[in-house]
Amino acid sequence: MATPAPAPPLRLAVLSCEDSAPYLTSSSTCPTGPVLELLQQTFDGALEACNNRAGEGEGGARFGCVDFDVFSVKGEGSFYPSSFEQYDGVLIPGSLSSSYETSPWIVKLGETVKKLHEEKVKTIGICFGHQILAHYGGGATCKNEKGGNVGQATFEVTQDGERLCFGFGEGVLGEEGGVGAKLDLLCSHNDIVCTRPPNSATILSSEAVEFQALSYQDDKGRPYMFTIQSHPEYSPNVEGKADIIKDITEAFCVDVKEGDEKLKNIEWDKVKRGSERIVSAFLYKLFYEN
Repeated sequence: MATPAPAPPLRLAVLSCEDSAPYLTSSSTCPTGPVLELLQQTFDGALEACNNRAGEGEGGARFGCVDFDVFSVKGEGSFYPSSFEQYDGVLIPGSLSSSYETSPWIVKLGETVKKLHEEKVKTIGICFGHQILAHYGGGATCKNEKGGNVGQATFEVTQDGERLCFGFGEGVLGEEGGVGAKLDLLCSHNDIVCTRPPNSATILSSEAVEFQALSYQDDKGRPYMFTIQSHPEYSPNVEGKADIIKDITEAFCVDVKEGDEKLKNIEWDKVKRGSERIVSAFLYKLFYEN
């Protein structure tokens, strides 16, 4: 019996939006860093959950691993893929910058974001990625009038969240995907999406952040983009994670002592569970069902 061909990788172009530690710790010609490693491990775990849900013998896309191709897009030395057609999708992670700034690199990234929307490129945005995909996608971003959001937070699945992303029966989420279901994640941000783009729907929400996570649909109502304000990559599966999270949290927390207290009180089991379910749902809806 012939040996089956190995499953292809899920190839994602990562547009890295920060050029300093702990985001990046190497040159732009070969970007790497602790946060990118957190992202890689989080997406690897989510892909395994997707493959388990898809099951053996069923049709559709199946992938053997997640392959990140990282492009450093911040600053004068920014560089982008020659084309997004060679990738299955795009990932835009966090940054210490604001999406409404007028720095040349942000404006340039904004033009790329417009193309991602126009061409309906499958994309996932996290924190700054969530914000800039909204800001240049017909919405608006701003400072959160309620102040920075740092530490663990709980979000509820909305009706659109159940319909478009989380409520697909047994498997990745099961009963945790219904309206009102609660998911926990870690947050570290001062900015929020304050006006939702017209072709988007709110899939996670909270009292502090109304547009916590968004789904963008094409003309046929199919999701092509999922974004989230919080950080699903901040999950307890990487050695040294506490130092990484503390570095980033302190950048957004005026009262460092208060930030330290919030980090001490994190319920890691809940955070890890929320992370796995959210990223798995995003990947499954974009690359397995769609």
